[in-house]
Amino acid sequence: MNSAPSAAKMAARTLLLVGAATFAATLPATADTDHPVRYLHLQNDGSYVISDIELKWITPDGDRKSNTFTSDLENARGFCLDLEKFGDVPDGSEVWLKAYIAAGDNESCRKDNPRIYTAGLPSKSQTYTQFYKMGGQTLTNNMCKLSSGTEGKAELSDNIGNSTECPSY
Repeated sequence: MNSAPSAAKMAARTLLLVGAATFAATLPATADTDHPVRYLHLQNDGSYVISDIELKWITPDGDRKSNTFTSDLENARGFCLDLEKFGDVPDGSEVWLKAYIAAGDNESCRKDNPRIYTAGLPSKSQTYTQFYKMGGQTLTNNMCKLSSGTEGKAELSDNIGNSTECPSY
């Protein structure tokens, strides 16, 4: 008995696979991967000072842009940026932060699931806040991690960015 599939079955399987691949390719790139944000919040729980915080974004046209805030963000302090009030980031841009540790590492907060700035989101809403948290030492265990924002509330530094425009936590 011959167990090899017939040419007709092979053609049908190929057509099914091509059809599935075509359907997947027509899905919007943002389906179930993008997270709308208005606020970016970084909490320093590390044994170091974050000397600069860089806001980075990729516009919907693919242009890469950035703006650096000199911070001197000490332990148990937070930084928050209201992207709508900041004004330089176009609607639909992927956004993230990069932290520069004084005498230490530079840590990117860019993660697998893009955070997309969406204009017109409600103000003072934690729902549209992306929380990041850093800990550890200047050169070890200092990775920027996604955070729920519910564990340990750092006092916001009101002299960095526009933290006064952010929701209270």
